[in-house]
Amino acid sequence: MKLRFHLQLAFTLLVCLFLVVPIIMSVLAGVTENYFIGIRSGFTLRWIGEVWELYARTVYLSIGIAIACLAVTLVLGVPAAYALARSQNRWARAFEELLVLPVAVPGLATALALILFYGEIRAFRASWTFILVGHVLFTLPFMVRSVLAVMAAIDLKTLEDAAASLGASFRQRFFQVILPNARPGILAGSLMVVTLSMGEFNITWMLHTPLTQTLPVGLADSYASMRLEIGSAYTLIFLFMIVPLLIGMQWASNALSPGRGSGRG
Repeated sequence: MKLRFHLQLAFTLLVCLFLVVPIIMSVLAGVTENYFIGIRSGFTLRWIGEVWELYARTVYLSIGIAIACLAVTLVLGVPAAYALARSQNRWARAFEELLVLPVAVPGLATALALILFYGEIRAFRASWTFILVGHVLFTLPFMVRSVLAVMAAIDLKTLEDAAASLGASFRQRFFQVILPNARPGILAGSLMVVTLSMGEFNITWMLHTPLTQTLPVGLADSYASMRLEIGSAYTLIFLFMIVPLLIGMQWASNALSPGRGSGRG
């Protein structure tokens, strides 16, 4: 048993090293004076300052698109999940599979379809809302599936019938009974939507213009046309943005899940 434990521990550590070491190397490159000389060249924040000066707009735009994408997927995804959970016919199942189609299709193909369909609307094509449409198409299935999984695990009909018997209207049943019970799925879906939108590259790369460049596209541009240290500093800024967001949303998900914070063991 001890040998098995040590082998599992060693394998876990190797996997962690495989995943973490490249990130550490990239972070070090972003704060090193000259990466090719190494850390003996000294540490500096100059590269981070240059990245912020050149690409701050892409950071703000990515945050704005991610928030807008979350709002749209909540408005569309939660009611869609509710409708699918209440419907048991084959048309609902077919719609569910159709909804997941953008995930299966390569992002470049989805972006090309959007360009062909909306390309003639120049004002829309040049706006950040064009990228938002692509992000919503890509992330909406994750919101719907997350919420649907929770709704499918609870007895919606019994909950609604009980609330209706007490005189609750449909609005009251949906907002005061259904949504609180679906909260873990909504939080999980929100976490996925925000992180996927912040890091989405393929669709964005096809849909962006020089004035609507997002953080991942700017990151690729910095690695392609700038010094390695600037690209790595850009990666560091991305990590500083996304890691606290992930931790905060995970904490919120745990804190607001049923059975937590209620004092019950």
